Amino acid sequence: MPVYNYFKNSGKVCAVTGKSNEMVVIGRASRSMSDWKFNSLVKCLFSPSTAFVVGDIVTTGGKKYFITAMYKSNEGDIEGKMVLTNCVVEISRLSKAYNTNGVQTGYTPTSITSSTPAVHETVTGKMQQFDMGLLPTTVAKFTLDDLGTALLDRITLGGIAYQVDSINPTEIPGLVVLQCSPDKRK
Repeated sequence: MPVYNYFKNSGKVCAVTGKSNEMVVIGRASRSMSDWKFNSLVKCLFSPSTAFVVGDIVTTGGKKYFITAMYKSNEGDIEGKMVLTNCVVEISRLSKAYNTNGVQTGYTPTSITSSTPAVHETVTGKMQQFDMGLLPTTVAKFTLDDLGTALLDRITLGGIAYQVDSINPTEIPGLVVLQCSPDKRK
């Protein structure tokens, strides 16, 4: 008998756009000393017949989570991990603006989305030292839904603009991990 059946009464009703609501048992996943990981990573038990998949955005109790991993256990349960989104970002694409003489005067933003839930991580010196995949200019990483984001798009968070320098669509299926540098374009 799946372990999920023993704990489903303590589960939370979770919603994913376009799918039926499901009961998911949510518990802490991290024993990390990092406050961010301790507060944001959760381990889950899904129904053996779940329709949820990696990359789905789950809403429960007013919070949004990204499903980052799912696997079938020996008991027949579907176990997984989710990460709590910690921000809402605006994404825009910039095109060059010219005056009547053909001289570039700046950039004109075209909004792609104005309120996308995301996971934001500030890149520290320690991360730069141990993660060889980080670009030297990266100051922030964002994980978000794959909305067709392109290189050089602008991500705005709390009035701070970032430029997309790297897009990794393979780290978490259905989501993209973006490496960003400060956006100094006017």
